[in-house]
Amino acid sequence: MLATCSFDASCAVWTQRGGDWECVAVVEGHENEVKSCSWSPSGTLLATCGRDKTVWIWEVQPGFDFECVAVLNGHVQDVKCVQWHPTEDVLVSSSYDDTIKVWEEDANGDDWSCTNTLTEKEGGHVSTVWSVGFEPSGERRMATCSDDRKICVWTTKGTWSD
Repeated sequence: MLATCSFDASCAVWTQRGGDWECVAVVEGHENEVKSCSWSPSGTLLATCGRDKTVWIWEVQPGFDFECVAVLNGHVQDVKCVQWHPTEDVLVSSSYDDTIKVWEEDANGDDWSCTNTLTEKEGGHVSTVWSVGFEPSGERRMATCSDDRKICVWTTKGTWSD
């Protein structure tokens, strides 16, 4: 499956059938444009973020239905990017508020929360953080880029809240 974002506040989900791509679902919930979307490593969760300062986590249901399992609030300006870690159910978001937030599901599996916020204080950015990317091998290393013209490489050895 493939997901695309739109300025119409939706995210379209596509699947390939007979060599052609077909839209099988439109996921709606954000107040305005969706800036980024990302599939979890298992493919069962889709994260979206937008101008409304929120991150939404959607669970894929049978028949290409999507159920919202969490709306994450924590950024104080538009959220520009969401990205799942390639091997763990850890989600990262970046924003116009110059921060990167790490989101993890609580131990009981009932809710998601921010376990770390990376800012200028931690050696981060002083302007809009445009994008986040993880090392594909599953190492606990990610890179962020910003309007401040810096690329920051982040590494964690323990938990994501370190």
